[in-house]
Amino acid sequence: MDLTTCQYFIDVVDLANFTKAAERNFISQPAISAQIKQLEETVGKPLLIRDHHHVSVTLAGQRFYRAAQQMLATYHGAVRDIWQEQSRTPAKLRVSFYIAQQFQPYIDQLVRFRTDFPNISVDLVERDSEQAVQDILTDQADLGFGIIDRTERRLTWKQELADRLVVVASPTTMTGQPSAVTLNELAALTYVTLENVPATQFEQVTSQLLAGHAFQVEKLPSLDVLFTRLQMTASFALLPESQVPKTLTGLATWTLRTPQPNTMPVGWCYRRQPLDPVVGAFLAYANLL
Repeated sequence: MDLTTCQYFIDVVDLANFTKAAERNFISQPAISAQIKQLEETVGKPLLIRDHHHVSVTLAGQRFYRAAQQMLATYHGAVRDIWQEQSRTPAKLRVSFYIAQQFQPYIDQLVRFRTDFPNISVDLVERDSEQAVQDILTDQADLGFGIIDRTERRLTWKQELADRLVVVASPTTMTGQPSAVTLNELAALTYVTLENVPATQFEQVTSQLLAGHAFQVEKLPSLDVLFTRLQMTASFALLPESQVPKTLTGLATWTLRTPQPNTMPVGWCYRRQPLDPVVGAFLAYANLL
């Protein structure tokens, strides 16, 4: 048993689902199931009760869950203290950030980090998701936040949340439609999208969702133009929920009902090797190591 297995167990309990816990940790569902089974064999008691749709925790599992949380908290605290002792000279953390309103807690996290590590200055640059990744690869940034690209093996990713795709359109265009719609219910509308898609995974997810649907497609140069076109024509867009301004007038969002995956994981990325000391200080501070 190691700390990674403890984290896997905590995630399975928190999410009540092996598949979601595996996605959070970027491993396969069978792999995380095998780790938990080995943990149960080591402990000598069942920790989880499994069925087809849900995972619940035994009394032994509840005790181990609390102990695992304490072990990880102790580990993160020790690493954080070590980094804090070592980081007495002035340093800089360069962050490229995919900014949206619902990601504000992560900005707050960086602000608290800067306060607790006054010798480390934080340079925050707003980028789209793909640019944030490229900044890390070209040494323009130390830490990035964006839509996770699992194909980029030179980076380590720490997932924070999932950004779901929603249907964006004018209320006039969608008159009579319920709050959740299928793509079949949008068949009479034009699908509008961007000429330069800001993230590879966004393009992959939307392509999979649209496969088999013969929409008329219009590509536009920017989000501002796209939002204007949506207000003026019988059209719709699929956008990450985080990228739809809450104050945008003349448009609304609808949940997309589909059996296919409709979310994109979003998280931190940094170079796999070697780990920059300032990045390590932040990861330990944020309990991400």
